[in-house]
Amino acid sequence: TAWRRGVRLLTVDGAPLRPQDLAPGSATPVVASTAPDDASSIAVLVRLRGSATPRAYSRICTHSGCAVSMFRAAESQLVCPCHYSVFDAANGGEILSGPASQALPELPLTVDADGFLVAEGDFDRPIGPRCG
Repeated sequence: TAWRRGVRLLTVDGAPLRPQDLAPGSATPVVASTAPDDASSIAVLVRLRGSATPRAYSRICTHSGCAVSMFRAAESQLVCPCHYSVFDAANGGEILSGPASQALPELPLTVDADGFLVAEGDFDRPIGPRCG
């Protein structure tokens, strides 16, 4: 993917994000500043209730490649609406239910010198559909 150490997270409108820009219990899609049109790099940035630290996961479901586009804030769950795979956003994107058999890849994050969210590297595992 386009994620490398120091690549800024941008909203789909092109705005860089600071950790405090995301309200607790919310989620937003983000793209890599170096390749905003790269579909393989799209991620979802979540800020769990009671946490100041946002987390980012691939938006590409590990079941059939649909967009993981629903966030259940009260349960800290990301949901793929195609086949209803449910992933635990508080626990490394682990699969909770559904036909997906693999966790969502997580994007390691840090903050740059200007206070914006950046990737520390690429996703922690391969993105997209996988068996087993």
